[in-house]
Amino acid sequence: MFAFSSVNRWLADRRGAALLLVLAALAAYGNSFHGPFVFDDVPSITDNPTIRSLSSAWQPPTDAGITVAGRPLLNVSFALNYSLSGDDVWSYHALNLLIHLVAALLLYGLVRHTAESSSHTPAARDAAALTALGAALLWVVHPLTTAAVTASVQRAESLAACWMLATLYTFARGAAAPAARWWTLLAITSCFAGVATKEIAAVTPVLVLLYDRTFVAGTFAQALRQRARLYVALAASWLLLAALMATTGARGGSVGFATALPWWHYTLQQSVALVHYVRLVFWPHPLVFDYGTPVLTSLSAALPTLLVVGCALLGTAVALWRAPRVGFFAATFFLLLAPSSSVLPIATQTMAEHRVYLPLAVIVIACGFGLTRLAGRFALAVCLGLAVVLGSLTWQRNLTYQDEVRLWRDTAAAAPSNPRAHHNLGFALAARHERTEAVTAYRQALTLDPSYADALNNLGNTLLELGQVTEAHDLLHRATVAAPANAEAWNGLGNATPTLDDAIAAYRRAVALAPNYAIAQSNLGLALARRGDNADALAALQTAVNLAPRDVALRNNLANFLAAQGRTGEAAMHYAQALADDSHSALTRFNRGSL
Repeated sequence: MFAFSSVNRWLADRRGAALLLVLAALAAYGNSFHGPFVFDDVPSITDNPTIRSLSSAWQPPTDAGITVAGRPLLNVSFALNYSLSGDDVWSYHALNLLIHLVAALLLYGLVRHTAESSSHTPAARDAAALTALGAALLWVVHPLTTAAVTASVQRAESLAACWMLATLYTFARGAAAPAARWWTLLAITSCFAGVATKEIAAVTPVLVLLYDRTFVAGTFAQALRQRARLYVALAASWLLLAALMATTGARGGSVGFATALPWWHYTLQQSVALVHYVRLVFWPHPLVFDYGTPVLTSLSAALPTLLVVGCALLGTAVALWRAPRVGFFAATFFLLLAPSSSVLPIATQTMAEHRVYLPLAVIVIACGFGLTRLAGRFALAVCLGLAVVLGSLTWQRNLTYQDEVRLWRDTAAAAPSNPRAHHNLGFALAARHERTEAVTAYRQALTLDPSYADALNNLGNTLLELGQVTEAHDLLHRATVAAPANAEAWNGLGNATPTLDDAIAAYRRAVALAPNYAIAQSNLGLALARRGDNADALAALQTAVNLAPRDVALRNNLANFLAAQGRTGEAAMHYAQALADDSHSALTRFNRGSL
């Protein structure tokens, strides 16, 4: 039994516990506010026009390759950030941390309420409160949560998890106070909000039923009999989910049994992933930002992990029958991972640490109760010590996220067989004009995947900047063959093509594939101007400026063309606008001086 000091009693109070969780989260994530937008952040945030206003945010892009597609509440949350800070990253990270903290408080409240409901003495209730605090504290600072908290766009995972916890918490409170129907209403609302955030929330009604059977009703039949209307309402969220998924077409064919990735290969890989995720809970190193798309195709290679997972599933089934509370934790862990880590292929990412965000909490809670049994009154002290260690690791992990090159170097080192990591490292290096190193990274990506269209395209563009035109042209041509619908590759091919008519044909193909591709429109206009097609050139150059009105280089291209046509007044107006957008532009000052 706990021997409570004044500190223990203060922490057993809800206000003291909440304050400790807030301080711990700030301590672990206080250095996460300046990490740049990377990877999937770019199409979902910086290149996403629908978040420019709250009204358009309710209709996210339909491009299934974008994280926000089919997830209106997620898109609206980014619109709130955009209204606050535009493309400045701080507010996005701040809201991510706030969501994580709210989720931790809900987790604490759920565990405390559940544990206290079976505690019959003041000492037992205080012990339950401290166990709940220890579990929430370890979860809120665990470095494995950085994948869903520090990575801006992975708010999809943390926000959906927050809604799921809110559903469970409000259900638990409502079951304890049946007369307070607003708890039930909040549970239903949270469930619908979850599926409007990310598809993983589809398991929420099943989780509520499992919780009801284990901690409230005693049997599944009794739970369904007592709260039939509630479960019908929760299950109705699947209709909303189906409607939202229909807008993305199985996320562009990248998710589901119709993908090029056979489901049994994906399942074999998930046995490895599940064991790996559990290992990271207890030894969170190395953490990997992007695992790529590793797949096991051999049953013999996956046999050890298949046996481990199979035994765990069998043990879970037995525990559900013989030891319901133990079975609840095990079944919840598998249910939470079922949408992404079972048999349904996700071809673009076969492993991802953000998927363990909420399953991590299940393991931490189970460990918290086990620690209480073993360490008794010293359990909270052990948790506080572990929290310091885990929080320092989280702080260190956030330092990696602060620099894009550092992040991709770390990823390429941890997952050397992932061509996407090497390609993105090259892209980050090229953005810093470190072209020689970028070429090395791109070549490594192509060594791993010779048909990698983005790597072919970006290596070709980088070599073109270095003056290696012949190899650049060959690479960009290969990129258009590997990905005929890649507008960037066609634009790059146009840049590398010495024959004017062939260059114009490549640019036309680029703008036909992507009419809103401003750079390709501008390049087409410049090429048409060189051929003397001045009317078409002006139309293309003007279209480019309309698409990207604050792009100084594109506006200079239009102004230069107008000046060459003797339309000096219009040219001067565009130079003035370019200087208004970027008063330090030496290019604009030179061009205006020449005019």
